[in-house]
Amino acid sequence: MLYELIYRSLSCEEMDREGLDSLLAHSRWKNGQRGITGMLLYHNQEFMQILEGEKAAVKGLYRRIEEDKRHHRAHVVWEGDIEDRGFDAWTMGFIDSRSLGSSPAHSGFLEDGTLTHANDKPTLCKQILVNLRDTLLMAPTIPPRYS
Repeated sequence: MLYELIYRSLSCEEMDREGLDSLLAHSRWKNGQRGITGMLLYHNQEFMQILEGEKAAVKGLYRRIEEDKRHHRAHVVWEGDIEDRGFDAWTMGFIDSRSLGSSPAHSGFLEDGTLTHANDKPTLCKQILVNLRDTLLMAPTIPPRYS
């Protein structure tokens, strides 16, 4: 059985492209070793991430994420068993909301400037991430940043 975990956290400072690229390179390498797939959304110093894989690997990774000093206020929005991976093509798909512009990808989810309204709404969080996944796969106008 596969396991899924969605969490949100707040970056201690605004992350620039170089910092995000470094974080992604390391995450993709480690996730590949652990058999973890998922997607990370970065928006106004906020992270929302979905992790998928074997339960022990996902829970272990989340414990390390909680201890990471680059962010705080980590909050699990949803976790539980899943039948199939939803982000199986990526060790870590990524979207920086600054690259969305007026894309329909966010469908109003990011209009208020924060992800706070999705904090305790696991269905909305998953909908945001799936919507962005589908937009990345379908719309070549958004620079794809995944592997």
